Amino acid sequence: QRANRSAYYVERSLRYTEGAALLYLCRNFPRVHGWRLPFFEVDCVARTYTQNGVSAPLEQRRHADYSTVAYTPRKVYCFLLIASAVDHSAQRDSLRSTWLRQFRPNASWDYGFFVGVTGRPSSSSMLGDIVQLDAADDYM
Repeated sequence: QRANRSAYYVERSLRYTEGAALLYLCRNFPRVHGWRLPFFEVDCVARTYTQNGVSAPLEQRRHADYSTVAYTPRKVYCFLLIASAVDHSAQRDSLRSTWLRQFRPNASWDYGFFVGVTGRPSSSSMLGDIVQLDAADDYM
């Protein structure tokens, strides 16, 4: 029975799904293009990671493109407000991997995706590159 639990653990544990876990580095820090860690290299633009010389895709979880890390934009000359919808994570990923990739940490511009979430607490903080506003999620 112990072997069954062990196999079940290995099959179900997030510990063995690096592609899913490493994706959150890109989600939480969308302005960082890549990470070089002791055991992994993560390419947030190509959405891949490399471990022991073998590359694999980061697992794409479209429902989970929200960050958990607060971000405070510094003073910039231009801030791009991009209206988006909660369920448009694929479109946000498309922008992140194309022209928003030009963002550099010391740039004179910054950006944020603004989405409406009804019933959200009144404090609107920026998490990663998404700002959730207490408003209906529509364009009308």
